[in-house]
Amino acid sequence: MQPKADDIVPAFHRGFDSSFGTDLGDQLTRHGIEKLGLAGFTSETCVEETGRHALEAGCHVTFSNDAVGDFTE
Repeated sequence: MQPKADDIVPAFHRGFDSSFGTDLGDQLTRHGIEKLGLAGFTSETCVEETGRHALEAGCHVTFSNDAVGDFTE
């Protein structure tokens, strides 16, 4: 998958939270985005941490229950 020309693409992140140390929050604010839908892998770390950060920043966050995954024993 490749982003389209008008997609918002945050700076690369190195930690669990995709907004920490990136320009994601600034870009969401600049574009007036207040509602986020999250999906991804390792939901108990990466997806959850990103969602918690977004909630604390005042966004409405929806986690997709059929588009997140995690490791199992």
